[in-house]
Amino acid sequence: MSFKFRAQLIIALIVIAVSSALTFFHTSNESRYAKERSLHASENVKMAFNSMTDDLEHFYVYRAYTTLHLAGVIEAIKKRDTKQLYTLTLPRYKALIDENPHLMVMQYHAADGHSILRMHLKDNFGDDIASRRPMLRTAHAGHKMVTGFEGGIHGMAYRIVIPIFDNNTYIGALEFGIDTGYFVEKIKQMTGSTSILMIHEDYLGAADNSLYKEGLGTYRYTAAITEAQKKYMDAFSDHNHAMKPKNVRIDEKDYEINPLSLEDSEGKSAGVIICIDDVTGGYQNILETVFGSILLTAALLLLFWALFEYAFGALIHKLNFQERYIKTILDSQKNIVVVTDGEEIIFVNQAFYDYFGCSSLEEFRREHSCICNCFEKGESDEYLQPTIDGLLWTDYLTQHSDKEHKVKMTVGGVSSIFTAHAQKMKYENQMRHVVVFTDITKLNQLATQDVLT
Repeated sequence: MSFKFRAQLIIALIVIAVSSALTFFHTSNESRYAKERSLHASENVKMAFNSMTDDLEHFYVYRAYTTLHLAGVIEAIKKRDTKQLYTLTLPRYKALIDENPHLMVMQYHAADGHSILRMHLKDNFGDDIASRRPMLRTAHAGHKMVTGFEGGIHGMAYRIVIPIFDNNTYIGALEFGIDTGYFVEKIKQMTGSTSILMIHEDYLGAADNSLYKEGLGTYRYTAAITEAQKKYMDAFSDHNHAMKPKNVRIDEKDYEINPLSLEDSEGKSAGVIICIDDVTGGYQNILETVFGSILLTAALLLLFWALFEYAFGALIHKLNFQERYIKTILDSQKNIVVVTDGEEIIFVNQAFYDYFGCSSLEEFRREHSCICNCFEKGESDEYLQPTIDGLLWTDYLTQHSDKEHKVKMTVGGVSSIFTAHAQKMKYENQMRHVVVFTDITKLNQLATQDVLT
């Protein structure tokens, strides 16, 4: 693997690692924000619902107070005078219907549990309704206001049962029942959520049995829901028997589904409103972040690749120039210059090629791995050999630099005598020796033939 490729690979890995870390950070934040939005959505629905029930209770307690203080109303209740009570209360009842069309029940109850008057069904009275309605039994037994969801003749409703006293004597109760559709509409107005009402099968009233047939588990929803709403319900119920808040994806859109429990007077679940919010935009942010990260990574890789190519090219150009500069200097030398590790030749100058009559270092290596293979023995021990005293010839040269070392080599039948000088060079734990061979053949001949010389 070349240095250039390794450098490019390292840069690419760094860019990808940094980009992945940033992407993970952003997507984690987006996921956290999505969870927080889901939690806030659920809390907002609960807060809106609690606000609605509180407002209803205060509103109808006040309306009950004003109604019961109409002249003759308390006496009619005590006497169980249904006709008189209806006549006195009818204008007030009509006003209440105008104020809230979802008011489905307004009923007077006697202390013994029997119905005195149903304003919404005036000809139906006198039945022991408390025997069928736990909320009424609780109100009559405790002489206190009781609220919660409960089924009845007209179906599931949020009921507010207000005790009636005459001189501190409990004489009965006034009940208001608000249709569950009121909450569905209000939640839509306050939170923007699409809502689906489901009623627990144990709380289905007489009117509910014909409407609420299909359902999930022990809950039933009206057959009037759309096919799209059924998709929401199926996706929400899948592996979610506890009906916890859930994020689902339907038809390439993302939804947060939050259930709102409708509790009876004892805190038991009488039904549930399923609130559905389209949060496709929120989850789209995560996809856009990932897609943007991929594009950014690709752009950074391209940018760094271009910069690296430019910088590496400039560096290589400079190195090539310096190499040619050094090679020119070395090639201009008549002395043979060899760079070696002592066993293998790494670099030579032109004088080397000229002397050995080869055109490349590879050609020389086919015959000799080391120039020391060409060393010959001379008439004395001053001539270098591949190993001397257990040392490689290069190490011997550097360790005995104070002595003159001769080398005898024969090429093409012609023997030459050289002096050898070496310099040690260390780089990144690699040892190299630069050896200069100076041809002294003629000087040696003169020294042996001419006494004066």
